[in-house]
Amino acid sequence: FLFNGSTVQQVTTGTSDIQSNVQVSGTNIAWENRTGLVTKDIYLYNIGTRIANKIGSTLTDGSSNLVLSGSNAAWYSFDGNDMEVFFYDGTRARQITNNAVNELGIDLSGGNVSWSQHGGNGIFVYNGTSIGRVSARGGLSAISGDYITWHGWDGNDSEIFLAKLI
Repeated sequence: FLFNGSTVQQVTTGTSDIQSNVQVSGTNIAWENRTGLVTKDIYLYNIGTRIANKIGSTLTDGSSNLVLSGSNAAWYSFDGNDMEVFFYDGTRARQITNNAVNELGIDLSGGNVSWSQHGGNGIFVYNGTSIGRVSARGGLSAISGDYITWHGWDGNDSEIFLAKLI
């Protein structure tokens, strides 16, 4: 539903059991729409046009960790082996990782996607073109503009780290 100060507008009108993980950024809303036991479709709704488009799907029995920034979205999904990162750039969705390690903790700012790998194997950033490793170790990351932060082990204890993307 959308509330404009006097009325509420219903955004979804399907027969799905569950819409979840709702995100809003600017004039866009994204959510997961459960279509089976573990299959969820990802939708992007533009408030101005009142049009919802399916932008991807995820195979996970938990959250896809869907994140939204403007008309860009990112999430992870099971690819048959492990969890991989997917990115929608406002036009098309594509898988941006393909390895044997689970990706976790996705965050998104504009066209920059950050995530960590299971087991503290590093902090990574996708800038719309390529993937770079920001740190060899670390936990969950957060990104805003050109800054990325994460927690990690410095050899003695857990610390917070910050990097500026170039």
